[in-house]
Amino acid sequence: MKKLLIIVVSCLSLLIAGTVELTSVRAKSPSTMTELKASVEKHLIDLDKTFTIKYIGNGDDFAKYVNQLIPNAIAKKPEIDSVVKSYTVTSYRSKNGGEATFNVKYYTSKAKQAKALDKIKRVAKKIKKKYPNSPYKQVKNVHNYVIGQTKYDSREADRYSIYGVMYDGRAVCQGYAMTTYYLLKELDIDVRYVTGFAGGENHAWNKVKLNGNWYNLDTTWDDSAANKYHYFLISDAKLAKNHQWNTSAFPKALKTYAAK
Repeated sequence: MKKLLIIVVSCLSLLIAGTVELTSVRAKSPSTMTELKASVEKHLIDLDKTFTIKYIGNGDDFAKYVNQLIPNAIAKKPEIDSVVKSYTVTSYRSKNGGEATFNVKYYTSKAKQAKALDKIKRVAKKIKKKYPNSPYKQVKNVHNYVIGQTKYDSREADRYSIYGVMYDGRAVCQGYAMTTYYLLKELDIDVRYVTGFAGGENHAWNKVKLNGNWYNLDTTWDDSAANKYHYFLISDAKLAKNHQWNTSAFPKALKTYAAK
């Protein structure tokens, strides 16, 4: 799992903030915190490295929340959590709003992310065509594709990314779990990206919903297990024997899936 570097600089004048190389401000400046949040999230999902946002709402709200925008986005959106490596925020406030410049480093490039997402769409389309009426078989084939496609490698340059899985065939747990996440989302199957601990280390896996019930799915550990389905659609009780996570933050998996 990754380590995130965060640097926040609050400035009282635009002159100080201006020492960072800026990109052009979007045409329409956000005027509410909801709009500001959406704007920042859009930049992060697009893997924009440097972007400046001018806010024309309440300056006090801006000053209070601007430094929490990226942490909140990381906490709530796996698509952002999985790509952001580190970031800095340089901001200043005024009575009528404020302005912030975000400099972000990612675990992959915009071009690689787009290429990997395109391949994910093609793979999901093939699975959907082969098993149009069986969500269970779709999940099973996603599981088999990810572990068949990937070798665990902590030295791979793109080890944290879906590109590492889809094109290099090498990744760590974050790459496995996010590729599984994107494939299942593409198949319209309800899925969660879960972070916690396993084997004494930071770890990532998935929760999947089938027939109204939630189950755990750990493609990383299944890849190295003698039984390739040991962590396939299992209960929280079974997973908790060697995995730990914030159980209140995710749907409960009360039982192991019984395939018919």
